[in-house]
Amino acid sequence: MFPLVLATFFHFAFSNIGESEKFKKIDIAIIDNTALNENIHFKETMDTLAKEENLFKIKYVKNKKEADALLEENKIKGYIEGKPELLVTTKQNGITSTILKTVIDTYYSKISMIENISTEKLTALQMEALNKNTETAYSFKEDANQNMDFTVGFFYTLIGMVCMYAGFFGIDAVNETEANLSSRGARTSISPVHKGKVLLVFLLVGWGLQYVENLVLLAYMIFVLGVDFGSHIGLILLLMFVGSFAGITFGTLIGAISKKSVEIKIPIFITIDLLFSFLAGMMAWRMKYIIATNLPILGAINPVTMITDALYSLYYYSTFTLYYEMIFHLFLFGLVCLTGSYFFIRRKKYDSI
Repeated sequence: MFPLVLATFFHFAFSNIGESEKFKKIDIAIIDNTALNENIHFKETMDTLAKEENLFKIKYVKNKKEADALLEENKIKGYIEGKPELLVTTKQNGITSTILKTVIDTYYSKISMIENISTEKLTALQMEALNKNTETAYSFKEDANQNMDFTVGFFYTLIGMVCMYAGFFGIDAVNETEANLSSRGARTSISPVHKGKVLLVFLLVGWGLQYVENLVLLAYMIFVLGVDFGSHIGLILLLMFVGSFAGITFGTLIGAISKKSVEIKIPIFITIDLLFSFLAGMMAWRMKYIIATNLPILGAINPVTMITDALYSLYYYSTFTLYYEMIFHLFLFGLVCLTGSYFFIRRKKYDSI
């Protein structure tokens, strides 16, 4: 129940934050006077940026007084006038003034280039280059997911943390097969069934149970909370499957290393899992980037970070290179833990059972 409750808290805490992060059209005004009407190309360019590129929401006004009134009432972020050169007016410096200045500078640059070479005799190759240059002069393309929501990162770390919960089954599996840890382990050690087979059955069942729990969490977040995980649900299911493998083998390693009781091993495991989640950004999102910048090795060996990065790659990137890289790292992490567990378990002998 804890992951479901935590996901619910995340939903209520962050449900409105994502809206403020999304890009919205910039409200601007254009003074529709004689000077601007003579500049047909510029008006066509601005209309294109408004209708096709969704960059601006344009309101045409008759004079500067009307534009100043709209700016003072915060109904627009800035306005453009032609006198006869184009002039931008904004209330304060910021992203709006930067974008408007960039558009106008680019416009003048392209117009100047065309005027300078219009009297020259161009080769076919030069004409082709000119056409391509003018065609792409005003292209503003959003390459990321159009429904980008930065708060999904918290849900990603939750999935990573829960995948590691498979480690509880790993700790229990070792406890139930080692003679010095439990009475059932003692009976297993003297039974005719090989201890390794019993341990393998425990691990496979635990892996399957944890995967079902992961599916319940994912379904709850998608269908109840409405969290957007993108369209690659099949790859997310594969990631949770491999992530659960990393979790259960890590729990097995902790169970095999120490002779302490389960009551001591489980708090140790929980502490490590919470530390993994913290470093992946669950409690403080900037921590993920601090680690990536200053101690990248911690991110490279952190399975929760691997799961989070894989989910990010599915949501934001157009290629699966990083996703499959993280899948490989998770599988490698699990193999290392499994190998370490094998060396700690394989040759244990007891004075008495």
